[in-house]
Amino acid sequence: MASQTMAAGSQKLLLVEGADDRRLFGALANHLAIHGITIESYNGKSNLGNDLANRTRSPHFSLYSSLGIVRDADDNAQSAFNSVISALLRAKLPKPTSPVSPATEHGLRVAVLIIPPDEDSGELENLCLRSIENAEERACVDACINCVETAGEPISANRLAKAKVHTYLAAGPEPGFFAGTPNESTDRRNPGLRVGEAAEARVWDWTSPAFAAVADFLRSL
Repeated sequence: MASQTMAAGSQKLLLVEGADDRRLFGALANHLAIHGITIESYNGKSNLGNDLANRTRSPHFSLYSSLGIVRDADDNAQSAFNSVISALLRAKLPKPTSPVSPATEHGLRVAVLIIPPDEDSGELENLCLRSIENAEERACVDACINCVETAGEPISANRLAKAKVHTYLAAGPEPGFFAGTPNESTDRRNPGLRVGEAAEARVWDWTSPAFAAVADFLRSL
């Protein structure tokens, strides 16, 4: 469990799977001018139960009035949601009956978001990939992946979104390319960026419909 350091004036806690998620949700919250949310990682889906158990034993936890939990759908969104509910039950916390719909008990409101929203499977990279569907380079990314698969082995379904996202990021200019000149590139992609770092660099289009449900979830906390 990450140390519980509340944001100034925060009564809202958002728990996400890992560091990439924390960076992306933090960047989106900043874009939306949503303040007062403490965003922390529970360090992997298998650790959520232990993380919640530890947090509820902390005197700081009672200061929160709202708790949001984000998890990847992975192979099955319903199974992912059920896993979160099991962790909430073990921690004796309110359990929502469906994603996004909150449950409130003893002054604590709890809501769960499965990523990507309204999909049966997927992960954070699928969400980011949906946000660039209309990018000019998207067809090039698909062609590159198809070429790789034709020349070698097919990329497994659970790695395909990651492969496409990192291909898209890798197509950006070298960091600092033409920096400080009239020809300075506005392309913020970088082969060395992870998804969360790309979010902080404003690579993803926050105005895309892909992020609408996520933005609504943040606003509702």
